[in-house]
Amino acid sequence: MNFVEYKALTKQIKLGKNLPTAIYIHKSALEEALPDLLNTFITEKLKQLKVRTRWNVLKLYKRDFKLSLLYYPDFETYAYPALHASVTIDLLENTKNKTDYSKTDNPPILHRKETFISKQHPQFDEFLAITKEGEEIGLYENTRTIGFKNNWEKLIAKKGYELDEKGRLFKSVATTPSPVAPNMQQTVQRHKTAISRDRLSAPFQKLAKYGYLNGDYSIQDIGCGLGDDYNECINHGLNINA
Repeated sequence: MNFVEYKALTKQIKLGKNLPTAIYIHKSALEEALPDLLNTFITEKLKQLKVRTRWNVLKLYKRDFKLSLLYYPDFETYAYPALHASVTIDLLENTKNKTDYSKTDNPPILHRKETFISKQHPQFDEFLAITKEGEEIGLYENTRTIGFKNNWEKLIAKKGYELDEKGRLFKSVATTPSPVAPNMQQTVQRHKTAISRDRLSAPFQKLAKYGYLNGDYSIQDIGCGLGDDYNECINHGLNINA
C-alpha cells in the first residue's frame, strides 16, 4: 500500500475522533471503523515490525504515511486519562519509535472519549455524560490549550471545580482571596508568562528551516509553555519530550 491509497482509505473512516491532522480510534472499535483493506494492512505491518507494546488507541496521520499506537491505561476508569506511552510507526520506512510519558508530570490527556468508541460500547453513555459536564462549564471553549494535564487542571480550578478520584467534576468549596493592600502595586512579569500560538515559535521555526525537524532527531522542549510547539511536533510524529 502506498500513501495515496492510505489517504483514500482514511477518508472513508466515519468513526473516531477526527481532527485536522489525525484520526483517533479506540482498539475496541477498529473492526467497525476501518475499511477491511486498511485494517489488514495495519495488522500485517505490526506483525512485520514485531510490535508487542501495549496500546489501546490507534492514531492515523492524515498528512504523513504514519500511525501511532497510544497507551492510556486508565481509558475505561478515569474521565480524562493520561498518555503513558506511544509507538510511532513510519509506514514508508518501516521503522518504529517509542516515547515514554509515564514519568512526566504533564502528560497529554484525552477528552471526549465517546468519540473514540462505537455507540454500542457499554460505556458510551457514561463517556458522553462526562463530556457534557465539561461543556456545561465551558471547558472546551479553547481546545488549543487543554491537551496537557497541567493546563487542564488549571482551567478546571479557574472555573471553580475540582476532580474526584475518577476524574469527575465537582464544585470547589468557595474561598476568599487574600486582600491586597491599596498601596501595593502588582506587576505582571510578562517575560515569565506563557502565550498561546497558532504556529511554531521562532526557535522551532529555525529548527525546521535548517532541517532539524525532519524526523532524524529527538527533541527536548524545556519550558514548553502551553505546549503548542510540543503538540505540533507530536502531530507530525516527531520524537519530542517536554
